[in-house]
Amino acid sequence: MNDQPAAEGAPADLAAIMRLAPDSPYGELIADDTSRRRTLYELLAESDDPLWKEIGTQLRDGQLGPRGIFEVEAYRTHVVDTIAKLGGDFPALLAKTREELEADHAD
Repeated sequence: MNDQPAAEGAPADLAAIMRLAPDSPYGELIADDTSRRRTLYELLAESDDPLWKEIGTQLRDGQLGPRGIFEVEAYRTHVVDTIAKLGGDFPALLAKTREELEADHAD
């Protein structure tokens, strides 16, 4: 078992992900900023959460830029609250992503 706090292990996982990602099925997506943003905006626009859906729709349709999210108090609060709520899951999500990329890379 890893006795390190999760936050200390996260950078190594992120580094492994960044090394593995270009050779994964997601390689083209992460290599192209426009495609990456378009995919993210579409995912947000399809969210079940009404505020993420609103943000994603505005981003996707060009009515809002990424910086604009922080200019709207309700959006900024939603981002900060979501990070506070889900931030603790980040190290586990990194580990799962790394495992999946390593499995794809091994095939």
